[in-house]
Amino acid sequence: MASEEFSEFIELQGDEPLAQGDIIRQNASDNDIWHRILIVVTADCDLAHRKHGGTLSCVPVLDAPEYLNRFFIAPDMAVTLDRIVAELTEQFHVAQEEAAAEHPFTPLTAKRVREWSREADDPAIKRTLPALNLSRTGPLMAAVRQLEDPNVYSHTRRLDALAGAKSAIGDYKSPADARKSLYKKFASQLSQLPGDAMFLHRLGAELGHGYVAYLRRVVDVDETDVAMNVPGLQEGRHYERIARLASPYVYGLTQRLANVFSSIGMPDNYEKARRDYAAQMSRIPQEAQ
Repeated sequence: MASEEFSEFIELQGDEPLAQGDIIRQNASDNDIWHRILIVVTADCDLAHRKHGGTLSCVPVLDAPEYLNRFFIAPDMAVTLDRIVAELTEQFHVAQEEAAAEHPFTPLTAKRVREWSREADDPAIKRTLPALNLSRTGPLMAAVRQLEDPNVYSHTRRLDALAGAKSAIGDYKSPADARKSLYKKFASQLSQLPGDAMFLHRLGAELGHGYVAYLRRVVDVDETDVAMNVPGLQEGRHYERIARLASPYVYGLTQRLANVFSSIGMPDNYEKARRDYAAQMSRIPQEAQ
């Protein structure tokens, strides 16, 4: 069953004063994702009594696919790439050792193997290292090229590249199996976001569906740089206010923001002692057995 249509924003007339929860959008068409869409988190009392010094504190909002790409897909790609390069390096060393009697060699570094995977074609590698098992290394080198292709930047293309790579390394039987599993895995991340992120369904009449407010980064914006209406836009201000986050969403966002920055990390020895104590408590005393 499809979810009921709703939105977390309310539309404004243009003459309302700035308030906590106002959603502002950058007018410039640059690629800075951290300033593209922002939500004002400066407290209403600070705005009303001019305690903010004219500077608005805001949290950035990313498209949900962009958030998944940056925080989940890209790190998985990096780990998978390292695993593939490590296996390729081992395969290359084996081939070098088999040819050592005729061709003294210096073991290829992982960096050089990675470069070679991007640059050399299979026949050239085979001529250089005739003992190389191309049936194994060929798919791995192709995976390196896919993972490092600069044109692979959308979350769908990255997931496809990652699926091919994980299949090549042996994590899945086929790219199709890998693709199915990865799409399910990363989609589930949106329903289990960490405490420093908040999912938002819609942010304005022109802003589609699916966003994530990232609460671990706070951006400063000059209040005078925000256009509240059409005349303000015509003055060339860099941001425009497009809507306001409604209750209870604005309070949920600010509460999560406070939790992120009020959390206090403990030293490693403290965490270890806590784990050791918990492990000890998990043991059933002999007299109770």
